Amino acid sequence: MSSSVWIRLYYRYNGKDEPEAQPVEIDPIPKNIAALAEAVKAKMAEELTHCSAAKLVVYKSGTTPSQDSALNVWDPVPSNSSGPQPLIVVAPGPKQADDHTDALARIERKLDDMATVDVPMSEATSRFASSLLEDLKVKITVLSPNTNPGEGKVRTYPWGENEHETEGQPGCKQILEEEILPLFVNGQKYALYDVRSQLLRLKAGKRKSNGFSDLAVGPQTSMSFAETSAKDLMLSYTDALVELKRAKSDLKPGPLLLRLVSLSEVSENGQGVVVLGTDCATKWRLLHFSDYNRIMVQPYTDGKKCIADFKTLMEKCTMRKGANVPPEKSATIHEDTGVENEIEMAEFGIKETAKDGAIARETKLRKFASALEYCYGETLEVPAWAKASESCRSYFV
Repeated sequence: MSSSVWIRLYYRYNGKDEPEAQPVEIDPIPKNIAALAEAVKAKMAEELTHCSAAKLVVYKSGTTPSQDSALNVWDPVPSNSSGPQPLIVVAPGPKQADDHTDALARIERKLDDMATVDVPMSEATSRFASSLLEDLKVKITVLSPNTNPGEGKVRTYPWGENEHETEGQPGCKQILEEEILPLFVNGQKYALYDVRSQLLRLKAGKRKSNGFSDLAVGPQTSMSFAETSAKDLMLSYTDALVELKRAKSDLKPGPLLLRLVSLSEVSENGQGVVVLGTDCATKWRLLHFSDYNRIMVQPYTDGKKCIADFKTLMEKCTMRKGANVPPEKSATIHEDTGVENEIEMAEFGIKETAKDGAIARETKLRKFASALEYCYGETLEVPAWAKASESCRSYFV
C-alpha cells in the first residue's frame, strides 16, 4: 500500500474547472479529506493565498468534478491515486481580475469625485445651477408672477417657424431699444450691445460653467470704447444682460441664474447687475440681487411692466451695488482676562497643576478654531495630540 497520495489542483471559474499546476505528492496520507485539504493548503500556499482549506473540494481520480460527486470531508483519503491518476482538488478561482476591476472602478469613482463637472451655461439644469450657487452661498427666491399691466403694449417680435435666436436678435434688439432707451444712469447715457462673443465664466467647488449671452446694457461711452478698442472689458462695463429665447423655447432658470452670478463677478457694479430673459413676445423674466447673495427671480405676464421694472432696477444699480456687499466679519479673537471667568489657584495657595495648564491650552485652541471657522467658514478640530487628555500624562490621575 502506498504511503503517499497524489493530487492536482484545479481553479473553478464560473462553473468551469481549469488545471492550475502539475500533480503534487502529499506524504504521509492524511487521515481524512478535511486533513488532506489542510495539507494541500500548506503544500500549495502560494497558489491558495486567496482561499482557506475549508473551501477546497476533493474528487476521486478519473472523475469529472462538474458531473461527479465530491468526497465528504470525513471520508478516508483514497490510497489508489498516483502521479498519472491524481485526486482532483478544486479551489475557487482567484479574484485577482475582479479585484483589479473593482480597484479600477474605485479609482474611477474617486477621480470622478475629484474631477470638476463642467456644464455649458446653456445646458445647465436647475439642479446643477442650484448646487453650484450653493457652493457660493447664494440663495434663490422665486416670486409669484407679476400680473400687473404696464402702460401700453410692447411690440411683439414675429418669430418664424424654425427661426433661431441668432436670426431673431436684430429684430428683438430693435424692439428692446424702442422700449428701454433713452436710459440715463448717474448722468450717463446707456445703450444696448451685441455680446455674443463675450465669454462668461463661473466656478465653485467641483462645478464650473462657461457660456455666452445675447445683449448687454451699459454706459454708452465705456461700452463703445470696449467694443472697438478693448473687447476684454465689455463685461466689466456691463450692468445688465438680455438673454433671448425664441417663441418655442422656455426661459430655463439654470442658465439665467448662472449668467447673473457670473456677470456680478466681473462687472464694476457687482451685485447691482440685472438679467432680463425674454422672447420679446410672451415670455418676460427679471433676475437681480435683492440683498447680498440673495437672488430674486420675478416672472411677468406683461412685457411693458417688465421693461418698466427693468429700467427702475438699472437706474438704481449703483445704489444696490453699495448695499449688496458681504457683512463684515470680526477677526478679533477675544481672550479671557482671567479676572472674571477664571479662578486663580494661587489665591488659595494652590499651585497650578500640569493638568490645569493642559486644559487651558486646549481651551485656547478651541477658541482659536471657532474664530477661524467664523471668519473663513471652515470647520476645524483640535488635533488629538493637542488635547489635554493626550498632552498631559497625569490627566486621568
